[in-house]
Amino acid sequence: MLKKVKKFASVLGTMIAGIFGAAVPAFAELQSQDPSQLTNRIIDLVNKVGVPVGGALLFLSVCVAAIELIMSRGRPEKRAETMSGLLYVAIGGILLGGALFFAGVFFGIGKNVFGS
Repeated sequence: MLKKVKKFASVLGTMIAGIFGAAVPAFAELQSQDPSQLTNRIIDLVNKVGVPVGGALLFLSVCVAAIELIMSRGRPEKRAETMSGLLYVAIGGILLGGALFFAGVFFGIGKNVFGS
């Protein structure tokens, strides 16, 4: 019985702390901002977080595939399966790079057309 009460109290305390932790910033005074600041923040976020994370995932995928390729020595069917996995990694890298390229192109066109 005491364990249930302790568990309930800890869950209730966590919920209350979470509610107040989320609600306090929400009740802070809002400041008006320019929409261009939002786009600049999104672009900065993608550049600072998205690109390194995507690059790290690509690098990790290539490393894992290389280790699997080394481990599949002497088994042609396992080696072919690993090589097909590398094809998917390459396609993913091309898609990520292409998406970043086209996002940069469209952002540049938008800046030239609408000014900023």
